Amino acid sequence: MEKTQSLNTGLGMFCFHLGQALLKQENSDLAYSFFLPENRIGLFGKDQQYWVQHAWHKLKIPSKMASDVWHCMHQDSAYFPNKRTPIVLTVHDLNFLSRYSGLRLQYRKDKMARMLDRSSAIVCISRQTGKDLEENYGLKPADYQVIYNGNALQNFAGNVRAKSQKQRPFLLNIGILSPRKNAHVLCGMMAFLPDWDLVIAGPTHSSYTSIILEEAIKWKVQDRVILAGEVSEEEKYRLYQNMEGLVFPSLAEGFGLPVVEAMSLGKSVFLSKMGSLPEIGGELAHYFPNFEPAEMAEIVSRGLKNDRLYSGMKEQLIARSGLFSWDNAARGYADIYRSLGHL
Repeated sequence: MEKTQSLNTGLGMFCFHLGQALLKQENSDLAYSFFLPENRIGLFGKDQQYWVQHAWHKLKIPSKMASDVWHCMHQDSAYFPNKRTPIVLTVHDLNFLSRYSGLRLQYRKDKMARMLDRSSAIVCISRQTGKDLEENYGLKPADYQVIYNGNALQNFAGNVRAKSQKQRPFLLNIGILSPRKNAHVLCGMMAFLPDWDLVIAGPTHSSYTSIILEEAIKWKVQDRVILAGEVSEEEKYRLYQNMEGLVFPSLAEGFGLPVVEAMSLGKSVFLSKMGSLPEIGGELAHYFPNFEPAEMAEIVSRGLKNDRLYSGMKEQLIARSGLFSWDNAARGYADIYRSLGHL
């Protein structure tokens, strides 16, 4: 769980929530040891077994840290046990295939191939990620399992206005701001939705933030596009609670947690058709056929109107979000641990 170094990232939260859910299960036959950065020792309570992660562990994991099963929580891990220990590998996405080129791309492809060969069990967080493995590495459906991530959105009492919202109705985009999230296309869309604001929340990459601001100025909506930055758990909940809908035109998602979080509050979601998003949103989501601003705006305007008119939509969205549970994920992983550890 070296990614807990940055706990508020997607991989950091994956490790944290899965670890918590595993410990909640009735797993008296399983004993867990957590391999963590030194500043995260104690993350799962004082009574657990911890091993401090050091950089030199990339060369060799000491024999005192031996285990029956080793879980690599993500596909970029550089920490491996001895060759006799079964490995569970969780593959979140293959975004590196579009992110890199040349020798760097070949290095990443080769590394992934070695990890797949070394693993005794492969888990994908969506069917789409599994299909990507089939297309690029020749895997068959029987070679991997799909275990969806869960939803751990914290609920807070009352209906309080989010700090980063104004008085006007607003749409929300949330997540790490990077080019693959494609948030800049929303600025053009907002030019055709004059009655609403757009709140963009999440940790920022400075160069991409500049692109968003340039697009906002180009479309003369800079006074209605609010860059909220990284937000607290309560602020995130308040944004979901008070938004009109989630607008999420991402180009590459292994899962798409904001979609599940928004649906868990019965909120409308507007998504691209790329990556795993159609798999997560299903028939209840609205999809952008392209990224033309006027067409995107029409999809949002019509979708919000239709969802309000259908009295059962909120309940259906909440019910669909219930398919994605950390308890379900923990049970799936625990079954794999048992099968590999011969317990």
